[in-house]
Amino acid sequence: MNNKIKLRTPGYYKNFHCISSECKDNCCVGGWQIDIDEETAEYYSTVNGDFGKKLRDNIDYDNLCFKLKDGKCPFLDNNNLCGIYKELGEEHIGIVCDQFPRFTEYFGNVKERGIGLACEEAAKIILTDRSNFSYSETDTDEDVFDDSEFDSSLADMLMLLRDEFMYVIEKTDYTFNQKMIIIINIAADFQNHINNNDYNSMNKLYKKIKQHDFNSCFISDFRQISFNELEQNMASVWYAYLELETLGDEWPDFTDKIMDFLHPENSNASENNEHESRKIQYNQAFEEYTKYLNSYYAENTAELENILKYYIFRYLLKASYDHDLFRKIQLAAANIAILRDMEIYRFIQNGNNFSSDDRMDIIHIFSREVEYSEDNLETLAEEFIFDDIFKSENIIKLFNFSY
Repeated sequence: MNNKIKLRTPGYYKNFHCISSECKDNCCVGGWQIDIDEETAEYYSTVNGDFGKKLRDNIDYDNLCFKLKDGKCPFLDNNNLCGIYKELGEEHIGIVCDQFPRFTEYFGNVKERGIGLACEEAAKIILTDRSNFSYSETDTDEDVFDDSEFDSSLADMLMLLRDEFMYVIEKTDYTFNQKMIIIINIAADFQNHINNNDYNSMNKLYKKIKQHDFNSCFISDFRQISFNELEQNMASVWYAYLELETLGDEWPDFTDKIMDFLHPENSNASENNEHESRKIQYNQAFEEYTKYLNSYYAENTAELENILKYYIFRYLLKASYDHDLFRKIQLAAANIAILRDMEIYRFIQNGNNFSSDDRMDIIHIFSREVEYSEDNLETLAEEFIFDDIFKSENIIKLFNFSY
């Protein structure tokens, strides 16, 4: 019996290599908080000489992170290369510095590793990949370990379901919005069976999904909604994201402008006319943006599909620990809707123009704020539970339009 863990990575993972000083928002210079793991911090406390003193002088021991200087890691040289690497060797770089933008999750006898959208080079690789989603598996020397919170039976089912979601995303018969609605509805049904610990019904639902008859099963409730309703729903989604802890200067600046331009609050009667004018402005901007993408941005759908596949790969199997599959799909759907609004605003600011570089920049800002703070992910998870806008019947409305 093989008790060693297998490493599973997406097909594009092997293409990632850090471009270091060539990166426009190097994670060592862009104002990122650079955490230090306890083992590395303990080692740094033993380093002698001038470099050891520099290490200790530039570590915030209360928060276990480096003290940035003008937003930069204090150990960068004049070429923005790592002084710790040069002085102490690769083996003494902290886990965060060594692994970012890679992430790793353990699921029984498998650990999955991928690359995150907060890194511009990783985002470029993910968005430009045009192959069907695939995995590579390799052996490791790590022993399988028991985790009382891990539900192996549910994990097996979720792995099968994840493959079906990838099939839906890559299927050419449906628009991207229809694919979103199919996945949201399937996840909501599955969650009901998970809540009841009903594996028999889960298996029946999975067999139904395997038939790939999605028209009759999962998108029969598709209906066109008005732009006014869409604007109101998006404003409600935004309120959850405005509660997040701010990690970088770009995020609050971006969100303040978006809320003022696309979703102004109707705070008093004297502002009603302006508010209605802004609603019309949102409707027109949304329509112009979507028409532009359909006409001039040939890679739009493929890139959106890759973003969705990334979210499903990264988060869905985590439900094998918390039994909360639907929250993972809520996160994917809400994130994509928020990214869409950010793109609409950029499109208008660009004079009705939008490029892949714009999308990369927006994704980078967004992922850095949302995905790289456990507190922010937990805040969103709470909102998904208690805010009605994130119920399945409401969140599908974010994609119930034909543009």
